[in-house]
Amino acid sequence: MRAILENIEQNSDEILWGFAEELYEKPDLIQKIRQISRTLWHLDLQVEGKKLEVEIYLKSPKPKFTCECHKFLIEGDCEHIIVALLRIRDLELEKEAKAKKQKIKNAAQKAERAKYNVNSILDKSHPEELKRFVKTFASKDPSFLLALKVHFANKIDLENNDKKYKHLLDAAIKPKNYKHPNLTTKEKRDFYRLAESLSNQIEDCLILKQYREAKYISFHVLDKISYIKKNYKYTPSRLLPVEEDFIESIKSLFDKKIAPELRTELNSGLFTLITRSYYTPSEVNLIRSIHKNISLNSEEVKTIIEAYAPIIVSKEPVRVNYLLCLLYLRNLEPKLIDDFVDTVKLDTVSEALHKLYQLEDIELFHELVKDLQPKDRLSKNTIILSTKLFLFDEKFDEAFAFMELLIEKFQDYTMITNLIVLSTPTLSKTNIKKLDKLFENAPIKDKLNLLEVTDRIKELSEEIKEEKDLSLSFEYLDSLSELEEDDLYELYLELVKEHLSTHIGNSSKEAIEETNRRLKNAGFTNLSRKLTTTIKKEFKHRKILADIN
Repeated sequence: MRAILENIEQNSDEILWGFAEELYEKPDLIQKIRQISRTLWHLDLQVEGKKLEVEIYLKSPKPKFTCECHKFLIEGDCEHIIVALLRIRDLELEKEAKAKKQKIKNAAQKAERAKYNVNSILDKSHPEELKRFVKTFASKDPSFLLALKVHFANKIDLENNDKKYKHLLDAAIKPKNYKHPNLTTKEKRDFYRLAESLSNQIEDCLILKQYREAKYISFHVLDKISYIKKNYKYTPSRLLPVEEDFIESIKSLFDKKIAPELRTELNSGLFTLITRSYYTPSEVNLIRSIHKNISLNSEEVKTIIEAYAPIIVSKEPVRVNYLLCLLYLRNLEPKLIDDFVDTVKLDTVSEALHKLYQLEDIELFHELVKDLQPKDRLSKNTIILSTKLFLFDEKFDEAFAFMELLIEKFQDYTMITNLIVLSTPTLSKTNIKKLDKLFENAPIKDKLNLLEVTDRIKELSEEIKEEKDLSLSFEYLDSLSELEEDDLYELYLELVKEHLSTHIGNSSKEAIEETNRRLKNAGFTNLSRKLTTTIKKEFKHRKILADIN
């Protein structure tokens, strides 16, 4: 991705680069930019009063770009793609500069503290004096006392080590009630400090193979995070990386070769956590991270479905995350999960499938689509995504099956040609024949678009000639320019003559003038002159055409 952004100018067409540079200076050009994943961006551009959507996919080794403009549809490239890449590069450079500035600042602060720091104090203090200070300070400062307990938690064994970590977290975050409706600043500060310390302890536990201790810590912290997210409505961006850190810890435990007894405890701990009334999965949720290693029985899966069902059928925005949890558990009880999914509204299922696509869980996406298709449970958006994915993977037959659905259910020929432009698949003669058959009853413009995007310019010319529509040829002039000049001349001569046979007066004159203007703009000045000479000669009886240049 970095190489692509560093070499935008070198990899761009010189003319497009010039257009893009000029366009990029316009202040209101980029209306909105969203980074959907690490390698996928979506931009909204406002160009000459028209909104264009641009999608940039920078996954190596084969990046993909798409734009809604006509130039991209024809040529597969445009200045809007370059503008989008420049904006993404600027954003990435801003991030790097900010990180570098912070690093310099941290280094300066560290150098300033080096003269009188904790190490120098400890080196020169008597152990007994330090003990007295710790005891006194802990009795006066609850936050320090909590930090002290956390630091030595995994070094001191109690009769019930599981409850030890629960008590630590309960000491940091009080239960919500009418006397304590909101988290205090002190509770937030203590929690983040506690979470950081416990995260470090998990690392030590994993190194020392104290897996059960790591399990206790991880599940209790995630339980507490779910509690404060649900009950205190506390969901700052700062909390997400903390949650992800402990999810990763549990994932590492599931990935390890551990005793069957401990694995049973892990599955039990997971089931307890995800069926809590306050459990709220985020987009990067625990079940997604470990679903391939989970072991739950059918009764437990039923319990999870019953717990999540009221939220999934509601209108709450988080309903999709709950449905995703069930979809990730599908490998355990396919029939139970599928029977429930069949009762869920199609819009919600479609949103969940789209989220799987965004999260790049493509294998599960295809599995679900394959099973939902016979039940007629696929939305238009899902069909489009399936077509796009198969075209990207050069699996034309699979993609064609979904193209047929797009026509059968939605008669959307334009979307198919757009997807072909986006994915640039390698099409065999057999593939093209199947597409022609699919477009047999399509409107003429859709048929012409198919000929254009499959690079059959000669056939495109013949179809336009059969339509006898001069104005139609203008829309495809960029592609028709690839014809031999004699063939292009014959096409326009026939179209203009046909137009003059049905139009008289100013209408006929304006048509010829517009044809000349279009041809000259496309670089066919000599052809335009030759065409004008021939027309004036053959239609010399029409005085109104005499002064056309």
